[in-house]
Amino acid sequence: MRTLITALAGLSVLAACSQPQTDVSAGDWTIIESESSLSFVTVKNGDVDETHELSGISGFANALGSVHIALEMDSVETFIDIRNERIREHLFQTADHPIAVISASYDLAALEDMAVGASRDDELPITLTMREIPLDLVAPVRITRLDTDRVRVESAQPVEVNALALELMDGIDTLQELAGLDSITREVPVSFVIEFQRG
Repeated sequence: MRTLITALAGLSVLAACSQPQTDVSAGDWTIIESESSLSFVTVKNGDVDETHELSGISGFANALGSVHIALEMDSVETFIDIRNERIREHLFQTADHPIAVISASYDLAALEDMAVGASRDDELPITLTMREIPLDLVAPVRITRLDTDRVRVESAQPVEVNALALELMDGIDTLQELAGLDSITREVPVSFVIEFQRG
């Protein structure tokens, strides 16, 4: 729940609090926002699992292999309005830090060797930056060539994000107290599906 906390907590898949400033050229791949999402599962009181979402995802991968993904933290959806508000205020602090960023590098030339419909698994080092705090992670991903100019990148396994590493403990403690809970997990598995369109 509010343990939404680390989910980037998010996942994160982040230079934080600023939108991409690089111009996107015709050879770059841009994120299709309507086909991209991030979710994370939290556990409260020891055994109550809840799934939350982030829908505001934008960004690009350029010809040099630089990947930049911006997560709009106000887009968090926990399916309880008061919980959304509390997470934005006390955990993500979106008034001051509206954007989290995932950054990575990937050899886009490898995509040209993939046939349409083919998939490949990889482990992608990423950096998630939230509230100006960077965290290095490794994301197991599955990359699928949907057509000549469209690619899907999804988590092959959830990425475990630690609240302590992102200095989110004060926010978690506040959420726990406000909700009258005994506990909220500090490790949050994050999953994602992101589609890129070339050009």
